[in-house]
Amino acid sequence: VGSGSSQAGSGGMMAELLEEELDATYEPSAKEISEYAEWLGFDPKEDQELLWIAREGLKAPLPKPWKACQSEADEIFYFNFETGESVWDHPCDEHYRRLLSTLKRSMAGETLSEEDHTFVEKAGHLDLILPMKIATVTASMSDTGIVVVSALNMAGDSFASTKLKHADGSQSIVSVRKALTKRAGQPLKLCLPDGRMIAKDDDRTRLREVIDIENAESWPALTLKPVPKHFGKLFKDSLPPLKHFRKAGFRQYSMPAPDASAWEVGK
Repeated sequence: VGSGSSQAGSGGMMAELLEEELDATYEPSAKEISEYAEWLGFDPKEDQELLWIAREGLKAPLPKPWKACQSEADEIFYFNFETGESVWDHPCDEHYRRLLSTLKRSMAGETLSEEDHTFVEKAGHLDLILPMKIATVTASMSDTGIVVVSALNMAGDSFASTKLKHADGSQSIVSVRKALTKRAGQPLKLCLPDGRMIAKDDDRTRLREVIDIENAESWPALTLKPVPKHFGKLFKDSLPPLKHFRKAGFRQYSMPAPDASAWEVGK
């Protein structure tokens, strides 16, 4: 197959137009899904139930009027034939990154905006936005010193609970809400036993500063975590370099398109 090259995008960069091959039987490998999930911002420990987003994103075709192109340096980029815009990232990436972020916020108990609801509905996943449930949160300590935080319904019955990793209550409110939400299977709006709602501004506040232990006079003393000796030296002069990862090779493309005139914007 012959190849044609022409200028595209800004800066007069020479590039070749590629044609996307859609394979209905294509299934991304575990490695591809893992790498793409990392690119989208997945937390390997917390987001396993949303890993399908990465799989769906890898199988998504290029939306019109975008086309894949290859630069003189053999790098893949994407060109919009209506607007003349060119980008390095696949045009679908931002969609799936936003879908991940929106569903994570919903699962963490955050009230979504009307715009977020519309976005998830258009993406075909409105069924994953569960209704908010109000729960009274309490904390109690066992005879062995284990602290359990529970979510109670209106009748005072516990329907979700989590054991604290640190019995001193140093965890943030948002981390406890996430744990309870995961066990409850739906977003939770937490309130105190006296009826006061825990505000969004309290998310980063330590649990011990907001909730009292029911069967103890006070929380155990805070346990100071040792700082690694090399930490100060490691970050004394500058922050560590950001990990640079540009996804380009997960989708398959054929030989360059032969028609160089196809670069004309608007065609």
